[in-house]
Amino acid sequence: MQTAADRSSVSTRARTIGVRLVQVAVTLAAFAYLYMHVDRAALVDAYLRISVARLAAVVAIHYLAYAFAVVRWRLLLSAFGASAPPPLWRLTKYYLIGAFYNTYLPGGVGGDVVRGLASRDAFGSTGAASALAVVLVERVLGLSAMLLLTAAATFVDPLPGIIAPWLLACLGSAAALGSVVGLLLARRLSLSMPAPFDRWLAKLPVPSRVWPLLGALTLSVACQLLPALAGHALLSALGPAPRLTASLAIVPIATAAAFLPFTLSGAGVREAIFVNLFALVGVAAGPALVASLALWLSQAVVAASGGLWALLRPLGATRPPS
Repeated sequence: MQTAADRSSVSTRARTIGVRLVQVAVTLAAFAYLYMHVDRAALVDAYLRISVARLAAVVAIHYLAYAFAVVRWRLLLSAFGASAPPPLWRLTKYYLIGAFYNTYLPGGVGGDVVRGLASRDAFGSTGAASALAVVLVERVLGLSAMLLLTAAATFVDPLPGIIAPWLLACLGSAAALGSVVGLLLARRLSLSMPAPFDRWLAKLPVPSRVWPLLGALTLSVACQLLPALAGHALLSALGPAPRLTASLAIVPIATAAAFLPFTLSGAGVREAIFVNLFALVGVAAGPALVASLALWLSQAVVAASGGLWALLRPLGATRPPS
């Protein structure tokens, strides 16, 4: 006789399969759309224009962006009063392993949960709740930086069809400010919340240092700027380069597609955004598609190093005993 637990497990698996089928369908539909709108001869020509040296340089840029992101994470741990933050080399391992999960699994957030749980010893008794909250703030700062960078680029050089720069700037500022204010109010809200939310909210950290927080926001802009420059470098190798301000506005928006829950790591949708937005500034569909795929490939190479690190030395091998 099937138990309630068995029925729940079957239902969960069915929902998971349904979500995966939707993700595959959306990804295939996006690539089918691109296939019908991209000249195949131009696509092949664009592929042949990318050199191994150019790809290696883009991979190096992504590693540098991840290095900035690790330092940003360390600053946030300090800003939120972590009593025993892990050393930078261990945070680097956690970040690369998290990047592996975010890149190779749908949704782009599984690696953040892994990072939060792996760094839970940094906060002692409050543990995972505080560590996950810091990772969430880090992601919100990244989103804020993306919106601020896009807003700044379009202020300097407005793009046709791009949303009003002032609105992007307001959204970015509101996201960053809202995450910090939410944590400041979390413990007060815990007094009026039902269990178990009250206990979880009471464990959330409160930002106690301003300068590390501002430093983390500055590094967030750098983390968004470097991939945008890499995308611009790729486009420059494939034909007439777009204006730098156009790349700074478009590439961050396109790469953010990796976090859409209805795609496989943003595949297809990211490329469609690249093709359609760069068409506004005169970039042909073939070079835009190849640049998008090459940019993702370089990120996948960096993320794969995190998977290799996890295989050779699993997370438990470097975590101190609780």
